[in-house]
Amino acid sequence: MEKTFVLKKNCEYPTCQIEVKKSRFIAEIFPIDNSSDVRQILKEQKQKYKDARHVVHAFILSDVNVEGCSDDGEPSGTAGKPVLEVLKGSKIQNVLICVTRYFGGILLGTGGLVKAYSSATKMLIEQLQLQNLIEEKIEMKDFEFSVLYEFYDQIKKIFALYSVVVQNEDFQTEIFIKASAPQKDYEKVFQEIKNATCGSVNFC
Repeated sequence: MEKTFVLKKNCEYPTCQIEVKKSRFIAEIFPIDNSSDVRQILKEQKQKYKDARHVVHAFILSDVNVEGCSDDGEPSGTAGKPVLEVLKGSKIQNVLICVTRYFGGILLGTGGLVKAYSSATKMLIEQLQLQNLIEEKIEMKDFEFSVLYEFYDQIKKIFALYSVVVQNEDFQTEIFIKASAPQKDYEKVFQEIKNATCGSVNFC
């Protein structure tokens, strides 16, 4: 399976700027979880750069297999699509890239626009890589089970060993657990839990 990447969390991401024939292109990247994030960030960017001519964007939401882009008034196919193509080539997912243009009074032409928007995006991606702000995306698989209290400590050790993420725990007559395991380790986690509980675990 081809490797994909995501932004590291809780980091400050770079802003990159290039100038082409007096037009300034400012590239920024944002982590996103859903389409609502895209709409909210775009609203904020347009307010932040309300004196700019264009706020072009492209995004990829891999978890729901959605991608999109906008030229925001630039000639069709000269802005949003080039940004999206560079983003797709980087294999970075669940992100929104905005490239804001301050028009410098000189028309760049179709080829010039494509090159400018692509270049600003490539510079941004290069900075992310140089500053070690991306990491490999780990595909996760959800599972649920119930287990007796006496096995709880062993279960937690297994979770720690395989970087399992607990989503919910419900302590009743038994403990009901909902969690996510790295897909590559799912079968191992499944078997380790069975072995640790002597087969008494109940998977939902």
